[in-house]
Amino acid sequence: MRLEIKQKKNAKGLIYFAISIVFLLIIGLVVAGPAALSYFLIYSAKSKSQEDIYRSAALVPKPGPYSVFEMDDFRMRTADKIKPHFLKVRLSLAYDGTNKILGQELTQRSSQLREVIMSILKSKTKRDLVPEAAKEGLKKEFEKEINEMLKTGAITDIYYDEFIIL
Repeated sequence: MRLEIKQKKNAKGLIYFAISIVFLLIIGLVVAGPAALSYFLIYSAKSKSQEDIYRSAALVPKPGPYSVFEMDDFRMRTADKIKPHFLKVRLSLAYDGTNKILGQELTQRSSQLREVIMSILKSKTKRDLVPEAAKEGLKKEFEKEINEMLKTGAITDIYYDEFIIL
């Protein structure tokens, strides 16, 4: 009889043990399942977006090599009323090197280009030209005026070869 009672107690203990293991597994799945699912969803979404970035970067055509149209020196006085300063500027115009027609247009319109640049420079005082930010703003002004004049393309950048104010 004692043996039967021990066996019944052992069987009950095994059943309780099995039920508690199953219960712990269910709790573990309830708690860890959503955390694991969200982890995989977040990281798989990140990797997909990174793949999209790499794919889109590969599809964006890179600009062709730039050609440079070098201009002669511009020498003039600033627009200062009391004490004008001497100004010497030499610049180059960058444009898409694959656009040969634009290169020809720049050569043909070099006098007009000079006139546009000189009219902008003549209107500036030393105070307008000294800070570096003003020089960058001047580039944008040149670019805007020149691109309005051009018919076969546009310049993409302007490089200062020399910029002297005395």
